[in-house]
This record gives sequence, structure tokens and C-alpha cells, in this order.
Amino acid sequence: MTLTMRWSADLLAEFTRVRGRPPTPVEIISIKNAGALAARIAANKIPATEQVRAGNLLSRLLAKLKLDREVKPDNPKSSRSVPTLPEIQARRAAR
Repeated sequence: MTLTMRWSADLLAEFTRVRGRPPTPVEIISIKNAGALAARIAANKIPATEQVRAGNLLSRLLAKLKLDREVKPDNPKSSRSVPTLPEIQARRAAR
């Protein structure tokens, strides 16, 4: 297992713990990018200026994923603004 894979797996586990749900496909991509950046920074084989840029980008990715702070777990039902097709059909049938 590479360092990038370890970082990504740790971030994925942390995301699931903090958010209380599995990540969406788009969030998985962000988690993998954050893992790659963290591994690159930890390897310490890049110039200092590039390390700073990578650190800034990593910070923004973690903030976007809400892994930079403790948050309440997402409630999938309340975050959905558009009703699903079965919900629409059930409402119509109830009329």
C-alpha cells in the first residue's frame, strides 16, 4: 500500500466518521486528491514553495469536505431539496 493510498483511506474513514454517511462520487475524488497532496507533502521531496502551495490546496480541500472541523452528521432526508419520484407519486395518489 502506497503512502497516497494510506492517506486516502484514512481521510475516507474520517469523512465517514465525521459526516455519518459514505461520500458521494465527487467527494471521493476530492478525498483521493487530498490524500495524494498529503502524501506528497509528507514525503518532503518537493521544493518549499511547492509544499506551501500543496498545503494551501490541501487546506481548501479539507474545508470543502468539512474535515477541518467537527460537524453534526448529515441528515440525508433534510438535505434533499427535490422530492424523489416515489415521493411525488405517493403525493399524487393521496389526492
